[in-house]
Amino acid sequence: MKRYEGNGRMSKAVVHNGILYLCGQTGTPGNSMQEQTQEVLEKIEGLLNQYGSDKRHIISAVIYIEHASMFAEMNKAWDTWVEPGYEPVRACLEASVNDKRKLVEIVVTAALIEK
Repeated sequence: MKRYEGNGRMSKAVVHNGILYLCGQTGTPGNSMQEQTQEVLEKIEGLLNQYGSDKRHIISAVIYIEHASMFAEMNKAWDTWVEPGYEPVRACLEASVNDKRKLVEIVVTAALIEK
């Protein structure tokens, strides 16, 4: 098992048995749900690439949104980002994150790309 960018409380990423686990990613407070979701997905894509995976290898995603009423707005960004044929399993829950201005948090698990 390999842990990356630990800060004493958590790691940004963990790799174990060919699987990459990323910590939850959030967007910039104050931006709209769609803007925050796009930002989070860009962060996730960068982290996937940094640690040996990509969005086509995402196995699962758990999405936490501040208000269920924002589900459709979040999905606008998500649906544009996910490639057809590479959709991961997904759960979306209404939950408050640590800062009420952060409207979305996404946690993904992905397979490493075999070389």
